[in-house]
Amino acid sequence: MLLAATASGLQPLTPRTPRTATTLQATPSLGLYGDWEPSAGGSYVLEAADGPEAAKGVVHFLGGAFVGAGSQLTYRYLLERFAQANYAVIATPFRLSFDYQSVCDAVEASYDAARAEAQERGYGSDLEVVGVGHSCGALLQALIATRRPNERRRLALLSYNNKRAAEAIPLFESVVAPIAVEAVAESLPTTPFARQALSLLRNAGEELLDAATDTDSQNPFMRLRAAAPANVRALGDAFVGETSTIARQGLELADQLPDLLGEIAGGAREFEPEPREMRELLRLSFRADDVLVVQFDDDQLDESDELYSVLRDSVARRQAEGEVEGVAPAVRLARLGGTHVTPLTQDIFLPAEKVSEYASAAANVSPVIEAPRRSFLRDVDATWGELEAWLAPR
Repeated sequence: MLLAATASGLQPLTPRTPRTATTLQATPSLGLYGDWEPSAGGSYVLEAADGPEAAKGVVHFLGGAFVGAGSQLTYRYLLERFAQANYAVIATPFRLSFDYQSVCDAVEASYDAARAEAQERGYGSDLEVVGVGHSCGALLQALIATRRPNERRRLALLSYNNKRAAEAIPLFESVVAPIAVEAVAESLPTTPFARQALSLLRNAGEELLDAATDTDSQNPFMRLRAAAPANVRALGDAFVGETSTIARQGLELADQLPDLLGEIAGGAREFEPEPREMRELLRLSFRADDVLVVQFDDDQLDESDELYSVLRDSVARRQAEGEVEGVAPAVRLARLGGTHVTPLTQDIFLPAEKVSEYASAAANVSPVIEAPRRSFLRDVDATWGELEAWLAPR
């Protein structure tokens, strides 16, 4: 677990140990999962396209609340653009907590371990570090920039959100908090049933994934596989192998809910630092060489204007007090088309060249899907274009 133990009365869901089974052997890739590799510290690493020798820098990414527990999956399309541009990417999962400082403790420890591994692979310590965060991840990146004053890094903060808990979580006081209190109350008769139901649902998901990849001859999935033509069988193996990997990691997104309910039941009603304290902390202690704040035009949760103002005040204060030598740190605000979830956009169109490796009839699919694909990805591609321009050597 990334965070401290939960409040008494609500135990975290314990991952079930899968039964021993012979699973599908490695198959050619469909490209659904990508080339992410887990690191010892819990982060996931994506190599720069042309390897360490050609790397321009290291991107450290933090996603939004809940989806940040699996950002290598939930932000895959955007993050792969960094890798294609020859940045190594370290995506650090985190479990949401009301205590942002404890989340940062876990994030920094995980990142440091992954960065050390990357250095062993040839990504030198002199490479530029670019912190990128979305929503809650943007807030955490800003908070980390107050905790590592001696580290030189640039920051891209997308859809920054520093709202109070009651504003950020719908029906927090009237519905969510009472449910959390009931969920951890040992004396309530509904509590054991609720815990058992959660555990059964979690285990059922694991059982289904085991069944899909088990090569036992009695497995109905394997009977269907045996009856399929060779090219379709290869396609199915690739699809099952990659989607089961995605699904297993996706279960981690749900695993953080009991911890969060435990905190609420224990009395947590506001994020720490609370919004006012966070703004003051940024004014006094924020350190970054170059900051890009990205705001989307249809985002009701966004507070990028406030962040931009606070960071400009921080730079002005540092200049007035003689803390800045030479060129002042840059802070820029970019307003783009899109919504709060634009950075999460995925390329849902299966690459025709991948399918055609298994089914020759798919060879002519690409021209047909290209126009809707471009339209679907327009906003996230524009977001990447803004980031790419900002990353260009100054």
